[in-house]
Amino acid sequence: MKLAKYFLTATVILTAWLAAPQARAGVAFTNLVFFTYTNAPNYGWNFEIYLGHASALAQGNDGNFYGTTFGGGNVPGYAGGGDGTVFKMTPGGAFTSLYSFGSVGDWNGNPGGDGRGPEGNLTKGADGNLYGTTVFGGNLSGVSEGTIFEITTNGIFNSIYSFGHNMAGNPQFNFAYTNTDGGSPTAGVVQDSAGNFYGTTTSLGSGDQGTIYQLTSGGTLNTLFMFPYDTNAAFSVDGGHPSSELTEGPDGNFYGTTYWGGTNNNGTIFRITTNGTFTPLYSFSSIARATSTPLLLGKDGNFYGTAQGGNSGNGSGIIFQFTTNGVFTVLHTFFFDGGTSGLIQGSDGNFYGTTSQGGPYDFPYGGGTIFQMTTNGTLTTLYSFSGPDGQEPDGGLVEGKDGNLYGTTSYGGPNWNSASPVNSGYGTIFRITVPPAFQSITRTNGIASLTWSAMSNQVCQVQYSTNLASTNWINLGNPITVTNSPIFVADSAATNSQCFYRIMLTQ
Repeated sequence: MKLAKYFLTATVILTAWLAAPQARAGVAFTNLVFFTYTNAPNYGWNFEIYLGHASALAQGNDGNFYGTTFGGGNVPGYAGGGDGTVFKMTPGGAFTSLYSFGSVGDWNGNPGGDGRGPEGNLTKGADGNLYGTTVFGGNLSGVSEGTIFEITTNGIFNSIYSFGHNMAGNPQFNFAYTNTDGGSPTAGVVQDSAGNFYGTTTSLGSGDQGTIYQLTSGGTLNTLFMFPYDTNAAFSVDGGHPSSELTEGPDGNFYGTTYWGGTNNNGTIFRITTNGTFTPLYSFSSIARATSTPLLLGKDGNFYGTAQGGNSGNGSGIIFQFTTNGVFTVLHTFFFDGGTSGLIQGSDGNFYGTTSQGGPYDFPYGGGTIFQMTTNGTLTTLYSFSGPDGQEPDGGLVEGKDGNLYGTTSYGGPNWNSASPVNSGYGTIFRITVPPAFQSITRTNGIASLTWSAMSNQVCQVQYSTNLASTNWINLGNPITVTNSPIFVADSAATNSQCFYRIMLTQ
């Protein structure tokens, strides 16, 4: 970065550069875990199957990460391959399988009374325990419509609720349209300040289009809203088949999306109050449809999200902004990059996410990417997956307390087969370190003012040199532990005709 007449050049380096060649310079990528399906010790397979949803990691109060796999485990499942797991991983990658679904039999003695196929995001409750859902299974007679569960950080499991009431005992499921609590909760739950949980089911309800529910802290489920039949005029307004987690807005209401319905049958954005007042806010267009990723409440008070399609149908996904007064703006359109995961906003202010396909590798559709997007829509690819390091990162990212980003891939790893690369391998868990970045440098009256961004809890050292070729860089002040971004540093001795600055990430 050069300034006017007296050139100041900003560079950013990372002390331990571990990145593979395809990563952007300075970004460090590390594989932490390779799943092994039904083999010890890394039980599980993190593939996605139902409406493209895959779970993201959650960090517990103990600093460890927790997540689920849709299949695998150490108990033969409904189809013989395991019904999924809950696992724990330390930030350094030490992996423990906490629970295998199918450990409790259903009403007929088959696996799945405790649930089958956890696909939604885990959420950390106010009590420090983890809460989630399964798409299938449960303890109702003749019904396998999913569950809500609780698990402690040391693996004590409790099945809280089984979906499919009003259907029990009916082998033909003819009571689907009289069902009131819904079925197949693809998405996980979120908790409000009162301790209640909120979530969606993708199917059943009075219209067989899904529901929105509240689960009280005492375990009572209240259905707040049932989406209408797809032949009902209300379907073209309200939508149907919600498959993403809800997001609490600044007004205390919850916001979400539907996969179908709306005026173009491509999904909707809606709001619902805690007492069940439902308001449709937006219908996705004929060239962009909602996905199963949740909305993100940005630091600016607006919502951000991802959708399929875009750009007159030629794109393969978009990132959008949705304001509280209903203005929808496309910030970025992907081309041939597959679907996009849910967004997070890093502590540095930028947005981060993944694409399930794309990148420079020429096996079908590419292995997927990790990207960064600024608040004005400038997108940078941080890393591209090649297969052995993972493929198809469908789950969202999470920022750890150490300032690193953590995520999963649905496929890839050591079992990935280059001769048959599609849906090959059992998936991975990875970490990516994004280095600090200069935003601006100015000099006035011999004082250089440096502005830069970094993730919270990164420890950074600003250095300077008057000769870029020199190996003798001088520390400017003491190391800085980042608490807020952007960071401002002044060099009051910047009187040379040229001076170079860099930031070292020291841990």
